[in-house]
Amino acid sequence: MVNKRILKNSICGVFLSTLLLGTELKINYNLDVYFHPRTDQTSGFIEGVNHVRIVNNSHTELKELYFHNAGNHDPKHAPLSEISSIRCSHGGKVSGQDSLVLIIGLFPPVQAGETVIVDIPFKTYFTSSGNPSLPTYGSRKDTVTYNAIHYYPVLEYFYSDGWHPDEYGKTIKPHSNFAKYEMDLTVPTDFLVGISSSISTQIELETGHTKYKIKDNHTLSSSAVFIKGMQKYPLNISGIQIEIIAQKSQEKHVKNIQARLEKLIPFYEKQFGNALMDKLVISSGYSIGSRAITTSNYIIFQDKIDDGHVFDHELAHQWFGFSIQADAYAENWLNESFAEYASWLFERSQKVKPDPFTFTKPIPDLNIWPEIKAMDMEDWTQFLLDVIGEKSLPPIYRPGKQTNWENAANIYSKYIVGSHALQMLQASEGDSVMQIIMMDYSMLFKGKTANTEDFINIIKKHTDDKIADNFRLALTTN
Repeated sequence: MVNKRILKNSICGVFLSTLLLGTELKINYNLDVYFHPRTDQTSGFIEGVNHVRIVNNSHTELKELYFHNAGNHDPKHAPLSEISSIRCSHGGKVSGQDSLVLIIGLFPPVQAGETVIVDIPFKTYFTSSGNPSLPTYGSRKDTVTYNAIHYYPVLEYFYSDGWHPDEYGKTIKPHSNFAKYEMDLTVPTDFLVGISSSISTQIELETGHTKYKIKDNHTLSSSAVFIKGMQKYPLNISGIQIEIIAQKSQEKHVKNIQARLEKLIPFYEKQFGNALMDKLVISSGYSIGSRAITTSNYIIFQDKIDDGHVFDHELAHQWFGFSIQADAYAENWLNESFAEYASWLFERSQKVKPDPFTFTKPIPDLNIWPEIKAMDMEDWTQFLLDVIGEKSLPPIYRPGKQTNWENAANIYSKYIVGSHALQMLQASEGDSVMQIIMMDYSMLFKGKTANTEDFINIIKKHTDDKIADNFRLALTTN
């Protein structure tokens, strides 16, 4: 299999090496995991021990460790994850076993260059609540799905200047550093398994279980789906091992997805280089709480997997959200708006008749940037309608539905505003310059984290200070 992580990419005759920058902490997760499906007596759960080895490559001592435990996000309800006796090579006070953030004090502190080892036993129950950040269970007719995401404690994101405890409770979904994963996963043999990481060996046990040995040298998480009543459809595109898991009744949709992947992956690779994936799992599921969920190189859809634009957007997260992740929760627009922009690029490329607004060359006399600051909402909306179309419309406020409007406004700012700013940048600077900007950004930060200023500096590198400043302004105008 081609290793997508070490390939070199070329644009405009310049070769850009794919560099994977280590974080301030070198993190190894070694998990022993057992999946237990529902019975008449018990709910389904997944249990095991997370053996974590952390090398302190920072310049400061570590006095504590912070782990994210998504299953325990709601203090008003019983924890989904039970954390038993924690063992640590640097013993200290442990708190927050029943909370979203688990804190382990380190004594003595771990100095620069030293290693700390932690064993965290856990037992996490699947829920049917439909929360897209939790492991969920669902069934329909003769099919059953267990969506195993965020089921084990994972180290919180360690910034270049250390821990940021105030950030860790803002989202149920964990925000973590890239790490190495090794796992022994034991599952009843009658379940079909889709695992985001590569399987090195598969052993049939006399107990009626199958043990999978799993390894991934550089990823953000390990996810799996356990299924009865569906089929697995293997595919290989550009050296990527793809597994599509769906009901037999969805064979038509599977064929549509296979055909779409044959176009999408080469297109995205041409625009953004190779993503950080050797494997991709795409599955159908139930009660997941969203039309689709992406965690690293694992995508699960509610029911139908052939979901048009949503599929294009979720696949784009292999580049924006996995290969490059935002370095803070507040920077999540870099994941969502860039995925929207990527799906827009692909949609435009598939049109038989090009749009009148083709962006093939810089547009003469289109003086976008200086006038943006003076635009009111009506001017802004009309401009976007003229350039992009009806998808540019902002959410509409309706009296009596303030909460829904606020949610819509949040989604609009996270998904749409940044995408529109990228499209306007392309309109201003032209296709070729925009492709260089996107390729440079994608390759420079592959396997790393990035923030808004990182991208704006790439714009500045290939245009000038004024264009970069105007792009920043476009992000905050509407």
